[in-house]
Amino acid sequence: MPMTVLSPRSLLLVTTLLLSLSAVGRVQAQPAPESTRTTVAQGKQVPAVLQEWRKYKAWLRRNVPAYHAQLNGPATLAQIQALEAELGVKLPEDFKQLYLENNGEQDPFGDEGSMLGHSFLSLQQISFFWKQDVLPGIEGLADADWQTRSFKPGTVQDHFLVRQWIPLFTDTQGDFLGYDFAPGPKGQKGQIINFGTREYVHHVIARDLTDFLRRINAQLAKTDVKKAVFTNEKGTRNIFGFSREGHLTDDLVALKTRGVTRDVIDGPTKVIIRPAEEPSAPVRTGKPTPVPIPAPEDLRAPVLKK
Repeated sequence: MPMTVLSPRSLLLVTTLLLSLSAVGRVQAQPAPESTRTTVAQGKQVPAVLQEWRKYKAWLRRNVPAYHAQLNGPATLAQIQALEAELGVKLPEDFKQLYLENNGEQDPFGDEGSMLGHSFLSLQQISFFWKQDVLPGIEGLADADWQTRSFKPGTVQDHFLVRQWIPLFTDTQGDFLGYDFAPGPKGQKGQIINFGTREYVHHVIARDLTDFLRRINAQLAKTDVKKAVFTNEKGTRNIFGFSREGHLTDDLVALKTRGVTRDVIDGPTKVIIRPAEEPSAPVRTGKPTPVPIPAPEDLRAPVLKK
């Protein structure tokens, strides 16, 4: 039989098809070289969220390089759209820009998450935790509504969990920092809040994802790295929040309330972190206990329905 010679255009189409097929069923994006993730077209302005994110990644690379090494490469727009369809929400533009650069991190169940000890969830992991914790908790933990409130009345709904609360970061103990797409009458759609199994008082941590990263960078600029970063028994540098053996959610809440943490509100405890002019006094010690790792099929990337 005569040999069929493909044109350059046909070769390009075949190559594109093969690359697309190889991505189906992939659990997580693999780490990509930093240069491929930060390339910007000449003359094109870098979005604010990426300016803040790259500033944070540079801080990680200098101070806790193991955290930086955990970051995945980029997600695809098709994966983001599939997650939107599953969650039933329209994800903000800064979310898309961030995830098109880094699709979370490789292991969401470790105790050394890349967001100052909290795990930065990939698209697949957002889907997993939303289905595992948020959806079942709406009905199963409805009796907790009576003791749940917004720190600033009207900014967050007085429910223990709401379907439109989307996890972005977790301490692997059932607590999250994430989106609120169903705020109270005085809140803002897309605000970043705390929620989860131990979160009975909800706070607006930031206006949006860009503002969240901006606040992280601003506080890191005031943080004494020598006191906050420590070396574990394996010789790896770690950080949990802005204080030694701290907790990111507690620290962020304390900064918003000038020292009042959720534990102060819910019961007697010590202040975990105070404003920058005062010394920190961390309470949480040791590493959080990670939850059991789910079967691989539970973390499959959502696929768009035809």
